[in-house]
Amino acid sequence: MSEAISLLNAILQSTTCKMVRLEGEWYFVFANDSMLRVGCLWRITVDGHVVLSSGDHEQQFGLPAPVDAAWEATRLVVAKRIVSVELDPGTADLYVEFDDGSELNVINNSSGHEPWEFTSQEIRLVAQASGEIAIWK
Repeated sequence: MSEAISLLNAILQSTTCKMVRLEGEWYFVFANDSMLRVGCLWRITVDGHVVLSSGDHEQQFGLPAPVDAAWEATRLVVAKRIVSVELDPGTADLYVEFDDGSELNVINNSSGHEPWEFTSQEIRLVAQASGEIAIWK
């Protein structure tokens, strides 16, 4: 697990998120051309409060139009510098902290499916339901 954290921090620290898109699964695309594919619940917190989650997508919540979570997530994290990445060793939950204190939390919510995958030119990391992280270099 510590190797995965070190690799993620080496690649993501000081880069920024440039886009979030939904194509069956969620994709967080970073300025250094690395990418996080998310097939589980994610949320963005500001000051410790949830301001958006993947579950909000296409919900109306009494608003004039349904929530476009890809657009809102992009608005919330675009151009913010990543300062740290953490992993929960038991669940493979992923925590990405931005320079303004906001966070992207990727929460493994399945005991049988791979919740997320990170790819860059250097590595591929795949989180497993068991909490382990498979690493290819």
